[in-house]
Amino acid sequence: AYDTAWGARLSAYYPAEGFDAAIEWLRRSQNEDGSWGGALTHYHDRFISTLAAIVALKEVGRHPRDKRRIQRGENALWKLVGKLGRDDSDTVGFPILAASLASEAASLGLDVPHAPIRYAAAYKRKVESLLLQPRRNWLDTTLAFSFEALRSGAANDDALLETNDSVSVSPSATAAYLMSQQDERALNYLR
Repeated sequence: AYDTAWGARLSAYYPAEGFDAAIEWLRRSQNEDGSWGGALTHYHDRFISTLAAIVALKEVGRHPRDKRRIQRGENALWKLVGKLGRDDSDTVGFPILAASLASEAASLGLDVPHAPIRYAAAYKRKVESLLLQPRRNWLDTTLAFSFEALRSGAANDDALLETNDSVSVSPSATAAYLMSQQDERALNYLR
């Protein structure tokens, strides 16, 4: 659900490239409780997937029922945030992804909670170390897998694409890259 939500957002940037199918998938895949995420309950997955889905629907959803889907997603997030401590582990990059998406959601007028962040200080040091470099080599850091949260800090001459033309073999990170850079190779990777 998380990667699909990022793909859905590309429909505004790349019309008629097939990303509209991701919007339809989001519409069909909302759970009964209003969340999105995997079949097995992992609260961090449900939280981040739901947050990404409602941001996508707010940005590109045009169906009359999308407003209701978004509202159900917002309600689910407020319930999920209190359950995050039950998971033994976070999803990859959760601290920076949740913070970034919650800020995006708020800027779109969505009512979403900010998740408590474990290991925030360690992530902050790692992010600052990367972003303070004059020329960033994203290929040498695991932060590239969560590039979607850090995309505003990327420069045009940063090394980003892997040999398979993705950003860290991540559909969501590659989609975020394509939201700021037109790159046929990365677009072909997602196609």
